[in-house]
Amino acid sequence: VVNGYESMTGQLNVELKKPENSEKLYLNGYVNSFGRIELNANHATDLNDKWSTAFLLHSNYLGTEIDGNDDGFMDLPKSRQINFMNRYKYTGERIMSQIGVQVMRDKKAGGQLGYDFGEDFMTSPEYGFMNQTTRVEVFGKTGILFPSKPYQGFGFIYSGAYTDIDAGFGRDAYSGKEKTLYGNAIYQNIIGNSFHQYKTGASMLYDDFDEVYADSAFARTEIVPGAFFEYSYLPGDKFSLIAGGRVDFHNLYGTFLTPRLHTRYQISDNTAIRLAIGRGYRVGNPVIENINTLVSNRQLVVTEHLDPEISWNMGGSITSTLPVG
Repeated sequence: VVNGYESMTGQLNVELKKPENSEKLYLNGYVNSFGRIELNANHATDLNDKWSTAFLLHSNYLGTEIDGNDDGFMDLPKSRQINFMNRYKYTGERIMSQIGVQVMRDKKAGGQLGYDFGEDFMTSPEYGFMNQTTRVEVFGKTGILFPSKPYQGFGFIYSGAYTDIDAGFGRDAYSGKEKTLYGNAIYQNIIGNSFHQYKTGASMLYDDFDEVYADSAFARTEIVPGAFFEYSYLPGDKFSLIAGGRVDFHNLYGTFLTPRLHTRYQISDNTAIRLAIGRGYRVGNPVIENINTLVSNRQLVVTEHLDPEISWNMGGSITSTLPVG
């Protein structure tokens, strides 16, 4: 629950290459038989004994018209993208901090053979599909450490992002803009001894979402303050329990209550059992999340007010390792 109310079935922790221990220089090129070309280039260096930085670059291009089934339509849209990130990390005795910026520009052009980048899908004699996405994000986190008490700490995570999408499908246009601000303050400590640990804090989300498709407009502004508490019981290597709850006050949909419980028991050296139960919420964006359905002559009709998705999930697993030989 520390990271929000949307964790319906778990989370994925995506780790990017880190400034302090990545390659000094990394170059990777790729070409395939379809004509797709990629370039990846990373550079990391220490600025001094406390500061390090990394530059990450990705670019791809596909300009070939591929029509394997001879139906007159491209099987894959033409595409070109450039994606750049710059991260900085500070490591001190009491403070650790990271900050980064990412800029991405992606263009796609598809539809009938002959349709290309820059053509006006509204007047083109071919059925055309285009999508141009620009995204800029600034993100970071700061932690205050207590060297004599490694179990204690304070952290602040923040991000701000702007996304702009312009797309077209035949004679229908789509445009979407999203502005997001997020902050999360976390304090962790123990209760008595290290068997009993907890995290608590508060978060704030601001999300302004505005999209227009054909003759329909959809817009909303979410402002969601929240607070959470998470308790961990860690008596040893064989058993662990994490129980948490959070409350969020959504300006459009009311109060979100999010309880979660995770347990793990190591039955033997090779076998572990896990159980979990919890609740999650999510506000969907049905148009952009189903953009593939717009590449057609369908008419989009919204017949009712859309509420948030709400889920309860529960389950478990038994994992066993069987040595052979």
